[in-house]
Amino acid sequence: MEHEEQIAIADYELPFDLHSDMPLWEINANCRMVLELEGTPVGNEMKAIQQKWFSSFEEFIDHKDEIRYYDVGDGAALAEYLICEENVFGEIPHELQKHIDYHSYGSELEMDDRYLFTTSGVFGYQ
Repeated sequence: MEHEEQIAIADYELPFDLHSDMPLWEINANCRMVLELEGTPVGNEMKAIQQKWFSSFEEFIDHKDEIRYYDVGDGAALAEYLICEENVFGEIPHELQKHIDYHSYGSELEMDDRYLFTTSGVFGYQ
């Protein structure tokens, strides 16, 4: 058996927990994942996303590609995007779209656990 050197990390600021038995290669792999996400909307809100939907950093990493980012500021804007651009209710004629209450539907979306509203935008995960 090879001799393993023990390393103690006393102070750190990482979006994942360190454990005393965690091998250095695993810490490095997690740090590489963090660096990959750095500067992206998901990376900027990593902590909030992880707290909302995932019980661990590893689970977050496993599902990060399933998280949708919407560059909108509030529920009404998300509602309008989902209805007009993604056709969540099917194709709605343009002349009817101006009669839709986006604020009301947006309020429902804000209470929906599938969406996370942040200062960076809105994230969706099903």
